[in-house]
Amino acid sequence: MSEDNRNQSNTGDKHEYDGIVELDNQLPRWWRNLFYATIIFSIIYVWHYEFGAGPSIQDEFNAQMNALELQRLAKSSGAGLSEEKLLAVIADAQEKSKGKAIFDFRCASCHGLQGGGGIGPNLVDKFWMNGNGKPISVAQLIKDGVPAKGMPPWGAILSESELYAVTAYVHSMKGSNPVNAKEPQGNEYP
Repeated sequence: MSEDNRNQSNTGDKHEYDGIVELDNQLPRWWRNLFYATIIFSIIYVWHYEFGAGPSIQDEFNAQMNALELQRLAKSSGAGLSEEKLLAVIADAQEKSKGKAIFDFRCASCHGLQGGGGIGPNLVDKFWMNGNGKPISVAQLIKDGVPAKGMPPWGAILSESELYAVTAYVHSMKGSNPVNAKEPQGNEYP
């Protein structure tokens, strides 16, 4: 192909170079309209969320966290905990041994193997920082935890029977005198 031929073919709706033909077709109308619509949408979106009344990312995050907190409070409202069931478990020696195994695995790292305290408070004396030491109060503390003090809520991890078993075991430790027990903390309850 001569140089004159190349120059001639570049002047119209098609281009040819080294035997390759390129046509200058218009894009389909639907494609162009979709492209322009996305540009318009992005301008409206940025205006609404950056300068208008749209919620910011922080607002959306706070709304989601509030919803989760409401769900957590609904679950931990004490529903499902029965003092009658708990007292029956406290009287059952087999349930206490089940509770000891759970306590040794999940609780002893903070409260000590004998419940005398460590990172967490002493569980064998009459003093309680949270709750009043009654079995239903202890079960509620185990279920809900004390996040401000570093105790995680075990209600989502332990089943109801495991929760009662651990509570029965903690109740059975009261009055024992473990070695190196932590000093009393909190309010005294009989």
